[in-house]
Amino acid sequence: PRAILMEDGSYMDELMIFDGLGKAKVEEVQCGDICAVVGIDGFTGFTPVQYRIIENFLCSAKEVVFTVSIGEDRDSSLFDMSRDMINRIIDLASRNGVNHGQDIILKTDSFLEKHLLRYDGARGKLKDSELRIVHAVNSVSEASFVAADIQRLIKTKGYRYRDLAVVCSDISTAKTVLSHEFEQSGIPCYFDESVTVGENALVLMIEAALDIIRTDYSYESVIRFLKSGLVTDNEAMSDVMDNYMFECGRRGYKRMIASWDYMPDDLKDIDREELNGYKNSILEKLEPLRDVFAEKKAEPCDITSALRRLLESNSVQEKLEKLAQEFGEKSDPERQREYSGVYECINLLLENIETLLEGEKLSCEEFRDVFLAGAQQIKLGMIPSGTDRVTIGDITRSRLDGVRVLYVMGANDGSIPKLLSRGNVITDAEKEKLKSAGFELSPTIKEDLLIQRYYLYRLLTKPSDQHNLSIQTPVRACRVHQ
Repeated sequence: PRAILMEDGSYMDELMIFDGLGKAKVEEVQCGDICAVVGIDGFTGFTPVQYRIIENFLCSAKEVVFTVSIGEDRDSSLFDMSRDMINRIIDLASRNGVNHGQDIILKTDSFLEKHLLRYDGARGKLKDSELRIVHAVNSVSEASFVAADIQRLIKTKGYRYRDLAVVCSDISTAKTVLSHEFEQSGIPCYFDESVTVGENALVLMIEAALDIIRTDYSYESVIRFLKSGLVTDNEAMSDVMDNYMFECGRRGYKRMIASWDYMPDDLKDIDREELNGYKNSILEKLEPLRDVFAEKKAEPCDITSALRRLLESNSVQEKLEKLAQEFGEKSDPERQREYSGVYECINLLLENIETLLEGEKLSCEEFRDVFLAGAQQIKLGMIPSGTDRVTIGDITRSRLDGVRVLYVMGANDGSIPKLLSRGNVITDAEKEKLKSAGFELSPTIKEDLLIQRYYLYRLLTKPSDQHNLSIQTPVRACRVHQ
């Protein structure tokens, strides 16, 4: 089989989608067929896990083909990311006895691709209206110009929405004004951003369950668990149990498992047997997790096993799928994506905790902290609900192929590229020393600027027809220079 795997999730034939490989177990990713030819296109680098998966590809596939953006002037620092990726792939191939085939170099005639951000003094003539500089008063003025110009291109020039893209220096800030302007103008759009799951109901449910054990069934943790939305559908009995625990001060495992016979005057209408039955059904689901921590500390595999039993006993996966479907019917794609993907991500997080902390023993509080730290880092990529819509993204995440007109909002100095803050524990000089010793660390401020410059180069060389750069300046009206 032959497959072309794209970073944006598109593919040819049936092999697999590479974008999800970073979430897979390395040993599970094999070509399985010596005749397989794997093509990987559009990447600027890979994570350590993805490099291990690529190593599996190199060892098992007939051929692995990579496409890399790199200029003819190989000494330019603009393409340091590409050179680093090439060197690492060649090193992986060499270590596994894989031959490096003949490289194919595709040249370009585009003046921008040859000279943009090279500072080589080259001069050339752009096509009419190929580059426009827009001076806007504020972000609202920028968004109004973009929306009006998109409408003009659609109505008078025969463009499709998918031919146009908007890139922001800060998508979280620009999202509000762009959403409003595009909605008012009837422009379909897709925000190319990640959805975090740190506040998802599943994460809150697991956190509450661990807090119940950690705090010996405190009132607050038990009620948070009940009202996570994934434990019970009987909201009325949850409210009754809440009122009873608050009124009677019920907390602590011994007082929870004891029969609740006493009824205060304002709760005398409660059915005692129904309340005790409901309470016992909740406690029964938590029993396996409590047993794991009977000796205060437990191995991660035992803890994760108890958590999985808890999720299964509450049919959490089915409830999340139902919620995702409801959000889809309400035209809320962000929440739909969050709830449709969170179960798989949390399950993978539990597997990673098992693997990374194998042989260790953790207290309930220690495991809770590890789990929450991992959950806060989980991000789910949004999937567009249709193809003919304007893509809105940023310079580091978005991959804009087939774009004819590009709008760059907030292209002020210090915003694109964005300067990193210096509030790091390790200084840049210390990072350089550790990197020279073979450690893999986050980029220094200088390296990060070079990385962002490369992303900016890739971004600005994508549009085939026109570039629009908008800058916020303290002037009275929006001005356009061609």
